[in-house]
Amino acid sequence: MSPQRIAELLEAHSKDCGRHVPGTEIVDTVRNAVREINGHESAPWLLPKSNWPDYDPQKTFRIASRYWDFDLEKWHRESAVAPGEVTTGGALTEFFQGGEFITLGFKKNYFETFPFSRKAIAHAHRLPFVVLNPMKHYWGLKKDGKTRSAKCDSNVKERRVLVIEFDAEKFEIGSSDLAEFLHIQAALHAHLETWLPLVLITFSGNQSLHGTYATHLLPEEDLKLFMNEAVSIGADPALWVKSQFTRMPGGRDGRQSIHYFNPEVLYAPTP
Repeated sequence: MSPQRIAELLEAHSKDCGRHVPGTEIVDTVRNAVREINGHESAPWLLPKSNWPDYDPQKTFRIASRYWDFDLEKWHRESAVAPGEVTTGGALTEFFQGGEFITLGFKKNYFETFPFSRKAIAHAHRLPFVVLNPMKHYWGLKKDGKTRSAKCDSNVKERRVLVIEFDAEKFEIGSSDLAEFLHIQAALHAHLETWLPLVLITFSGNQSLHGTYATHLLPEEDLKLFMNEAVSIGADPALWVKSQFTRMPGGRDGRQSIHYFNPEVLYAPTP
């Protein structure tokens, strides 16, 4: 039985246990079981490289119904910082630290990686794309081990965040149903927040709400369970790639608006 199926069964059977069981507790349960069985931390069978779960519309409907009170207005009220007060530069400063590099995109195939500083990102609000995971240097090597690239997984310092974007085609939403689709996405992000801390919600400027989740540098097998859950309710698996572009918060001169920001959860508390 796959770890995704185990997590789904645990979630289903915990509904009537008398308390809300967050997704993080389910992940911990599966991980601890693997440790007990295998006798070590690593669990390679939790990490299928390409086999993402199928989209489950019935499951998605149940979850969206359960969290239907989470519309964009509620996310605005829940935001630790008033969305209207968050600037692009202010948001990016929370994601990057001294000595790290940032990748900004003018287009998906036209980008630049350079040392992070407030001066360097002074005009970032005009751009559409950013990689919110920090880079190690100006460039790394692509999978062939030879070709240099300023935006590739080998150059990513760490997977600090995971970004979730829902695929509109899976929901069969027409252009006239944008308000409904935004509401559905807002509800689904409320569900995923029970698995990982939600840092940021950014509107793509088109029809998607990009939710940025803090990983707290959890093991990849834990994060894969989270991503499996997201994909099963309509998320695009392409954003599993550590160096994948996401929408610039507040980018394109504000058209990519910020709707929720809680930078306090970005880094795990020090024990």
